[in-house]
Amino acid sequence: MARLGRGCSLKGDGGPASTRRPHGTWNVGLTFLLLAMTAGTAFAGNDADEKLLGLTEQALKDALPSVVKLAKPIWGPHRERGAYVLKNSVFYDQNFDAIFYFKNGRTERIEQRQVASMSNCDSRYASLNAKLDTVYGVPISESNYGDIHQSTAWQTETFKVLFHKIQDESRCELLVAFMPLSPKDSSEL
Repeated sequence: MARLGRGCSLKGDGGPASTRRPHGTWNVGLTFLLLAMTAGTAFAGNDADEKLLGLTEQALKDALPSVVKLAKPIWGPHRERGAYVLKNSVFYDQNFDAIFYFKNGRTERIEQRQVASMSNCDSRYASLNAKLDTVYGVPISESNYGDIHQSTAWQTETFKVLFHKIQDESRCELLVAFMPLSPKDSSEL
């Protein structure tokens, strides 16, 4: 058998300087590699969230080739123009429709919207609320208007997240909105 150098062989025969690793080293290394690869991605796989804020229309289309331009724009609460939709967007293991709103040529608001029957409305809201708590931390506000409307808000240094549950006798609507924080000018301080 060919020798590679002092005590090393291609066969890995377990000799003192072979290519075999000490017991447990491979498992620890593999575990570390897997943890490193998944760090920060406990809920990876979201098609549309805060990472897409600030993109131009072309950059959005490049990032999400399945996005479709709306025939007629939808106007947002701050005069943003809802121009694109991503149907069946995966958001924390649930299907939503993502609507992308633009202002000044950039993504200014992203809404994940799910309208469904009343079945499991409260449990879907609670489950998603818990996942958003895990990702964004302690909410800055929570409101509960009985069975009709509940909402939670989170804020980071660069964006805010609003989560609403609106229901009536026949339907349950879950809405998650991402918006960048706009810098305040000195007159607002």
